[in-house]
Amino acid sequence: MKEIATHMSVCTKAWIGIVGGRVLILKDDVKGISTYYSYEEGAFTFFDRKGGSQVVQVDEITEVAGY
Repeated sequence: MKEIATHMSVCTKAWIGIVGGRVLILKDDVKGISTYYSYEEGAFTFFDRKGGSQVVQVDEITEVAGY
């Protein structure tokens, strides 16, 4: 959780890799994408500013990255 929060605060673009080669963009300042999340019982729920959400289990996350 701390690593995700750090990448979202210091990077202009941040994402997580998910099992199966999928990528979830958490933040992209150029495209105006920003999410926020909650954490409960081993799962993150990521919410976008348009009302959408996605649940990701902690053990599904393969990487946290950004620049």
